[in-house]
Parts: sequence; C-alpha cells; structure tokens
Amino acid sequence: MPRGEPSVEVLRIAVDEQRRFHDELTASFSSLRSKILYFIGATLAVMTFLYAGASSASGEGAGVRERLFIPDELYGLIFYFVGLACLLYALAKLVHGAKPDARWRVPFEQEEYATLAEQDEKAYLIKLKDEYVKATAHNLKVHAKKGESITSSFYPLLVGAILLVALRYFQ
Repeated sequence: MPRGEPSVEVLRIAVDEQRRFHDELTASFSSLRSKILYFIGATLAVMTFLYAGASSASGEGAGVRERLFIPDELYGLIFYFVGLACLLYALAKLVHGAKPDARWRVPFEQEEYATLAEQDEKAYLIKLKDEYVKATAHNLKVHAKKGESITSSFYPLLVGAILLVALRYFQ
C-alpha cells in the first residue's frame, strides 16, 4: 500500500464520522427552520397584542393617533418609531430566512444508488467520502444562512417589543 493512501478501515471510520456529522447538521437545520417559524409567530403575536384595539370599530370616538398609541412628545415618537422599525425589521429578516431558497444536499442521489458502478470497496468508500465532503460544505452554507436570520432578528425583536409594550401601557 503506497504511503498517504488511507486503508479501507480508515475510510470506513471516516465515512461513519461524516454520516454522523451530516445527520447532526440535518437535525440542526430542521430545528433552525422551526425556530424561524416560532419567531415569526412571536412577532405577529406581539404586534397583534399591541394593535388589536387599533381597528376603527373598537375605538369609535378615538383618533388614529390614540388608537395606534402614538405619543405626543418627541422622545416618545422616537421610541415609538424605533420600536416599530425594530419589530418590522425582525419580521422581514425572519420571513426572508424562512424562504425555501436552497436545496439540502445528500451525498448520493437515489439515481446514483440505483446504478452503482464501483467494483472496488476502497474506490467506493473514497467516492462516498468525497460526496460527503461536498454535501457538508454546501449544507454548512445553507445552515449558516438560516442561522444568520435568527441571530440578526433576535435583539431587534426583543428591543422593539419592549419599547412598544412600555409605550403602550406606561405612557
């Protein structure tokens, strides 16, 4: 055996480790998609809670400014619009993250399994290892993109909700 070539046993171990990592990454991706949907629901729930009384039917005698609880003071206006902008930014970022724009890759597609052409176990394990490496590199990019939408929307969602709830009930 030439130096630098992995043995069949080492290739089996490497493929098993890559399979395990691929499964963990897939589970994490599924969890990220769920979290994005939970955060979208939380944002919409906060906005519904804050603006449920803003319809014209519920506040017949009140003006638009009172129904939307827009403060009269300059500092109140600044806090109000910063809070509203934070909530809308978080919602937009989360909706963008929920967009099904990337395909999750697997090492071999079904068609490739149907027509296995490899005769040698070592050659097949090397090919499988290489396919796992390609799939993992692609899937890590997709995972990072979804994770970024949660990371970049969490604090604006929190700040916007705190500011608007405080203005709504303590002004």
